[in-house]
Amino acid sequence: MYMSASQSSLPRAAPDRPKTREPARQDHDRVVAKNGSAAAHAAREAEALALLSQIGLTVRSVRATDKSALSALFDRLSPRSRHYHFLGPKRMLSLRELANLTDIDHVEREALALVGPDGRLIAVARYGPVSDDPNAAEVALAVADEWQGRGIGCALASLLIAEARGNRIVRLQAMTLAENHPSRKLLRRLSSTVTSVDGDVMTFEMQLVEPEESHSLPRTHHQPHHFGEHEMSAFEQRQAGTPPPAPLPKDATESLAGIDQLRAVRDSKLGVSPMHALMNMRLTVVEDGRVVFVGTPDDRHYNPQGTIHGAFTAAMLDSAMGCAVLTKLPAGAAHTTLEFKINLVRSMSSETGEVTAEGRVVHSGRRISTAEGKLTRQDGKIIAHASTTCMVLN
Repeated sequence: MYMSASQSSLPRAAPDRPKTREPARQDHDRVVAKNGSAAAHAAREAEALALLSQIGLTVRSVRATDKSALSALFDRLSPRSRHYHFLGPKRMLSLRELANLTDIDHVEREALALVGPDGRLIAVARYGPVSDDPNAAEVALAVADEWQGRGIGCALASLLIAEARGNRIVRLQAMTLAENHPSRKLLRRLSSTVTSVDGDVMTFEMQLVEPEESHSLPRTHHQPHHFGEHEMSAFEQRQAGTPPPAPLPKDATESLAGIDQLRAVRDSKLGVSPMHALMNMRLTVVEDGRVVFVGTPDDRHYNPQGTIHGAFTAAMLDSAMGCAVLTKLPAGAAHTTLEFKINLVRSMSSETGEVTAEGRVVHSGRRISTAEGKLTRQDGKIIAHASTTCMVLN
């Protein structure tokens, strides 16, 4: 399901203008519909988060390091989906386009990414400025073909609308092809109305904030992020609500089986370890004998030679394999690593984007357990593979 903005769905350079939005013109107001009360927005946002959480999906802001992940998402789109999104044929995303798509300031430009259970991006929604209208923003949405028709596009769009409204965007504009009936249905569900039809391209608008409200409440000024945007955006800070990084509390390790401890971490009921926070790692899959972490290497993880330090790779694989072993342990039991072997196949940089570490138990014994793991890029290519031997402590 796709709705697209003009300029091939790329955010354009923001025009020079005051940092406070001006009241909207009356001739614009007469063709748009109000998008509901604050209470309705809050209810829609909560419903969207509940749906995405229920099916195991994670929402986060797009980062500067997501270029490879966005390119991989584009490569998975069918020709028809690309045609719908870009309002015409599209073979590939250029480096300049990828740079523009990841140029996010969380005020003038915002983009939210939906991360699947395997750590890959499955949907992206974003808005960017309109050059001739300081009160409006163009919005676009892309969902991977295999995830279309499940309601996640509407959920992600609802979250993006909440961000735009919080940033005092007066209205959003979207363009779609007349033949793209799912997109038109979605836009109408989001309280949009048609404002113009140019050939087979339809333009929709939705009113978010009353112009008077926008004029009286200035926008938040954005502070630039550094080191690959490892700081959390305002969206991530609001939605996280997770305990601070810390080792697992003693009462949890004594009362919960290993797999339940990890599920509590995955579901944000327990905080991640400080090492995982340092390495930009996130636990996404917890199964019996299998664990998956996703992580994003950035500028903090470089070695003196200008590539990502091997310690980042080792930490991800050690965590995935060790936690896979932990899924087999009962409450009160623990384990420690006896031996760890790693094979580094490919290097990484801050442009690599999210990587996935999968750990699987090979043997689970009363005293000794073994596991294997692999670290892969978004395109499925292996970065490293490893094996470990752990001692079980009762």
